[in-house]
Amino acid sequence: MNCKQANQLPIKEVFESISNTQKGKETESEIWYFSPFNPNQKTPSLKLNLNLNTWYDFTIGKGGKIIDLIKELKNYSIPETLKFLSEIRGSFNSTLFSFPQQQENFFLNKNNNLSNEKKTDPVKKEILEITKIRNLKNPVLLEYIISRKINIDFAKKFLSEIYFFNNKKKKHYFACVWENKSKGWEWNNKYGKGIIGKKDVSILKSQQESSNIAIYEGFFDFLSHYTFLDKKELKNDSIILNSVTQIKKAKKFILENNYSKIYLYLDNDKAGNLATNDLLDLPFEVFDERKLYKNFKDFNDFLKNYI
Repeated sequence: MNCKQANQLPIKEVFESISNTQKGKETESEIWYFSPFNPNQKTPSLKLNLNLNTWYDFTIGKGGKIIDLIKELKNYSIPETLKFLSEIRGSFNSTLFSFPQQQENFFLNKNNNLSNEKKTDPVKKEILEITKIRNLKNPVLLEYIISRKINIDFAKKFLSEIYFFNNKKKKHYFACVWENKSKGWEWNNKYGKGIIGKKDVSILKSQQESSNIAIYEGFFDFLSHYTFLDKKELKNDSIILNSVTQIKKAKKFILENNYSKIYLYLDNDKAGNLATNDLLDLPFEVFDERKLYKNFKDFNDFLKNYI
């Protein structure tokens, strides 16, 4: 048995075969249990998502697939986990779990960017139709953020989760999402990233008035920086470019607001170099902070290797 096969086992049967915890609320798509990690709790905190075949325990702030569950419960290595699941697999009556995967080639077009297509027929709906935006709590998305070593509590302050429907493909998708200055929705998940609406920068204001501003190429670089600093509140205003093509908009915002110091946290690649050089021409004190992660592509790549 390999990891892919292990994660396709029915999570309800796996969990109940190795845990005697009491069951709470149950619906067709999810089941709540009292946490095996906190035997003294009074309300259920571990949720199984039967549609996605995943789990999340709000007591410990962890979740994921079956491999992650066994590793957490048994303190096993991956080889030990696979051996254990192979031994108990025969006791399950259900067949292997299967569910539709979000395909990478859907999320990325030639420009690595996805936007609403123009209407050619006023009767037809736009190809991407938002069905729901809510607070970040989907265990699959939380697992994705954790895999990037980002502090979950800090991420929840800025990220939401979006659900949208592709009318052409007749499929549903979901991702982490944040709003940009033009009310467009920038989204990101493990399969790709894109935009629903108009492309623009995202502006984050600190609670206290600041004369300094930091510029990040992507939202996960911003989250990575504050995770690295172990800060829970913004110390400066911030601009997330969402794409280096938005440099002119960032410069316009800075000039209009007359910041005194600008800190740059862009990527260590050709596009990042060009954008950094462009911003260094601003008539203020501008600091290229990439020396902190000079041997890595970006701040998140550095963070994943640092922690």
